[in-house]
Amino acid sequence: MEPKDILRLAQRRGLDSISITDHGTILGSLRAKEHCHGSCVDVRVGSEIKTDAGDIIGIDLTEEVRSVNWEEVIEEIHDQGGLSILAHPFRGSRFTQEVAKKCDLIEVFNCRSGKSQNARAYELASSLSKPMLAGSDAHVWSEVGRASNRCKEVLCEGNVYEAIPVKRIEKAFSYMVGDIKQRHFGNIPYHLSIVIWGRNNAI
Repeated sequence: MEPKDILRLAQRRGLDSISITDHGTILGSLRAKEHCHGSCVDVRVGSEIKTDAGDIIGIDLTEEVRSVNWEEVIEEIHDQGGLSILAHPFRGSRFTQEVAKKCDLIEVFNCRSGKSQNARAYELASSLSKPMLAGSDAHVWSEVGRASNRCKEVLCEGNVYEAIPVKRIEKAFSYMVGDIKQRHFGNIPYHLSIVIWGRNNAI
């Protein structure tokens, strides 16, 4: 799929921000970012890295991740100021508990995972008080936007999140991303965290 065409499709399907996370490279995201100027869709540069413990996604990357050791991969992502995501933790992963503790977010809804796998991922994230994420895991056109993440209307003043008007939601989202990047997971209460939507296979 051509990145510029993915952007057009994402916009038609109501997405505000996407990350193209090709396996082992950020080139797809970089190409999409070149086309996002003038588009309503923001692009977060990312990649899905196959590690010795399973797939880990990095977003907000500035360069390729070179390692395949899972701990080193997370370190490389953090050194770039990026966020590490444990992808589909109960599908092809090893050392799941250890990896989950080190990653910033856990994918708890993956459109290519089974219902029980997603349910176990949700339980894992809840037990660790980790921010949660949904992923379309789109490999073909029809899968783009099958799942999305919606930020609730919150604003952080200091360490307190409060309800705010919709027009300030972008500022609220930036505060939440900042807290996640600083590993301040305790600042993000569940009811103000990410809401998961899916067209099927819901938890």
